[in-house]
Amino acid sequence: MLALAHVGAEQKKVYSEHIAAEAHRLAPPVFGWELPEYREKGWPDKEKVRIALIRLRSEHGFVDGGYAKDTADDGWRLTTAGVEWVRRNGDRLAASLGDTLSRSHRRELVRKLARIRDHALFRDFQSRPDDFVPSLGALAELFRCRVDAEPSTWEKRFTTLRNQARLADQDDLLTFLDICASHVESTTCGDTP
Repeated sequence: MLALAHVGAEQKKVYSEHIAAEAHRLAPPVFGWELPEYREKGWPDKEKVRIALIRLRSEHGFVDGGYAKDTADDGWRLTTAGVEWVRRNGDRLAASLGDTLSRSHRRELVRKLARIRDHALFRDFQSRPDDFVPSLGALAELFRCRVDAEPSTWEKRFTTLRNQARLADQDDLLTFLDICASHVESTTCGDTP
């Protein structure tokens, strides 16, 4: 799970091999080859990672995606439940592995979310959260989306940002995103973003 967060799977689909490499970097004895002559080479065992990802998907619902030899069909993404698990357990897991990348990943998330926090629309929300009603045009500009975009496009934008805000423990930003998503839904009469 930590490897998925480190490679950015809360915001985009990530190739299985990237996840395998990061999982091996974090825990070589767990995700490396078994035979000593290959373990010494420091290669990740993609099959161990594939099995772990399938279990995370089927038993826990923490990831979406699948493994495929064709990279066009390969990739994994953390679900909201997966992001919540990483938020609650990631620091403890990273500490047990002696990993320091978690802090830098969180800094990167905060940097990305700063664009939203610095926007006039977010400041407007902060000053009057109870009667905040954004225009669709302002939302489209902030979320880099066309006003007539498909509901699935809006949903993808909101899901990515919600996942990032969850991992960065920014509850006020989650509230803002929920209000914005609700407004987009009511304005466009599309599916829930």
